[in-house]
Amino acid sequence: MKCSCVWVFWAALIASGAMARGEGENPAQNPGFEADNLPPWQWSATPDAHAAGEIDLGVTHSGSKSFRICHGATQAPKVLSILSQSVPVTSNTLYDFSIWSKGTDVGNAWVGGGPEWKLRYRLPPRTHDWQKTSGTFFTGPNET
Repeated sequence: MKCSCVWVFWAALIASGAMARGEGENPAQNPGFEADNLPPWQWSATPDAHAAGEIDLGVTHSGSKSFRICHGATQAPKVLSILSQSVPVTSNTLYDFSIWSKGTDVGNAWVGGGPEWKLRYRLPPRTHDWQKTSGTFFTGPNET
């Protein structure tokens, strides 16, 4: 079975106005996977994904670790693997986020979240060296 892999190095989420003022603080914990354990990141996959996820010491960007996701299934509804972390946000606020990723035979891979997982920014497809994927989102009045 062919497996596509994505390595994720660093995740950042910063309020846009605070970042412009040089005051931005990343609320994501362990954003570069440098801690000795994975939490508060959560890794999961549906059984049909034939996926594996783990800290990788051999493929790194600028730190000493990355997180490798290998997904062996072809694209299908509700067949997925997820690396996630819930972070506190302020309502009615514009946020910038970014991650660095490297991939081998990448298919449909994206970063995002939000209500009903409707916020999605596609990672580079196919095989690629480290690339930064960035985006913005605006929190609603009831999101914290």
